[in-house]
This record gives sequence, structure tokens and C-alpha cells, in this order.
Amino acid sequence: KKKGEKVKGFVDAEVRRFIKSYKKFPLPLTRMKDIALDADLTEKPIPQLVELGRHIREICEAAINNETEPKKATSIKIGNVSVNAKTLMDTEGLLRPLGKALPGEKSERLKWTLNTSVKEAHFDVDWGIEEDSRLLNGIFEYGLGSWEQVKADRDLNLEGKILLNANCKPQTKHLDVRASYLLRVLSRLEGKDKPKKPGRTKTKKVA
Repeated sequence: KKKGEKVKGFVDAEVRRFIKSYKKFPLPLTRMKDIALDADLTEKPIPQLVELGRHIREICEAAINNETEPKKATSIKIGNVSVNAKTLMDTEGLLRPLGKALPGEKSERLKWTLNTSVKEAHFDVDWGIEEDSRLLNGIFEYGLGSWEQVKADRDLNLEGKILLNANCKPQTKHLDVRASYLLRVLSRLEGKDKPKKPGRTKTKKVA
């Protein structure tokens, strides 16, 4: 498909909403029901949404691979919607370890705890590894940045901890920063868990 080509079955406003929601969920191609709900696209068939997700991903990957300056922001068009390919792929990469770390069943996810030491949050409420774990749970469930929904979920038990009065941390910006930090921690943990490739052993030449 050519850049800027009209996306079959979707108007630009729907594509825009889809992309915004796609960037919120870990392993997005496996989370189309949640993305459909978040993007108000529940009337679209799931296979059609998966196809759109794959199409956007392929175009973004191709644009990044063809970019001569790796650090340059690569803007592409999906229909008439501009997308920063690097931001989309970076966000998907940042969320991927969370999708792999947490169990599929919510009851199992609620028992999950982040198993590492992290820096203090410096919030105005009691906040430790348990709250960090529940925050990550909320991101998995409702998407990155959906803090009102995270707060409203009684199972996560964060209603008395986040988005309290305007002067009480954490507010939205503090949660965004903490979430980004925790996702990077998960990413580093995943890197440590990967088996290292065997290095080449140098053989000493016998004189």
C-alpha cells in the first residue's frame, strides 16, 4: 500500500483514535477487543482491526528501516493521518516487557509483584512496590495513561492513592513519569533474563 492511501473500511477520525489506543496497550495485536473499546470502534470486526494494526506496524517498520538518519523522527501517513513511526514503535517496545511479564488472567495478575528494587516515588501518599505493581497491572488492563479507569478499579485498590486533590501527588503527570520509569525497569529486567550468546573463545597461538 502506498503512503497516504485511504484505509479501506476506516475514516481518518477512526484511524486517529485507533492509533492513539494502539500505543496504550502492551502487545497491541493481541489486545484488539480492549483497543476497540478504548477507541470507540466496537462496531468494527476484530479481524479488520488486527489487519489495520498490522498494516500500520508494517509501514512504521519499513519507514524506520529506510530512514538514513536513525535518530530522525520519521513521519508517515495512514490515510490522511500523520504518524510518528519511531514514537509508535518505541512505545510498543517499551510496553512489550509488561505484556510478557504479567499473567493473562486478571486474578493471577493481581497476585503479581514487581520483583526488583526501585527508586522511591516521593509521592504524598504511602507508596511502595505493592502500589507500583498495581499501577503496572492497571496499565496492562486499561492502557498507558488511563489513570481515571485505573483509579476506578476497586481490585487495584489505588482509589485512595492517585488523583486525589490537585495538590496531592501523584497527579497525571507524576503517574506518567512513574509509569515510564517502571516500564524501563521491566525492560532492563527482561534484558538480564535473556540468555547471553556464547562469546567466541580466543585460542592462544603456540609460539
